[in-house]
Amino acid sequence: MKRFFLLLLLVLTLTNVELFGQNTNAEIIVSDRIIKVDYNNTDGDLNTMFKECIGAGRANEGLRADWQQQLALVKEECDFKYIRMHGLLSDDMGVYSEDENGNPKYNYQYIDVLYDWKLLLIICYHHSV
Repeated sequence: MKRFFLLLLLVLTLTNVELFGQNTNAEIIVSDRIIKVDYNNTDGDLNTMFKECIGAGRANEGLRADWQQQLALVKEECDFKYIRMHGLLSDDMGVYSEDENGNPKYNYQYIDVLYDWKLLLIICYHHSV
């Protein structure tokens, strides 16, 4: 019985018969989509939610000079209040390790560098405006 259904499915597929309501010979019609925008007509005030918080990827990226330069540009051009990022306490930031006896060792050096830089960015920006 199982072989019969497999054979039937194979025959239907090879003979190009409509199966499950799908027409295999149907033409695909492609048309242009035109979107018209009237820049002089507005519905209300501009939503500036983007100025509240930005996503900045992983915390360890904030230690790179190129990332810091890009974030400084975003701060200057768009302004924002908060930065959201992942992995502040992850292994990438080197916060937790153990000594040879298995005792925990904590190191907040990279977190301090990251937060000091972000604070400096905010202070410098507000004083330069």
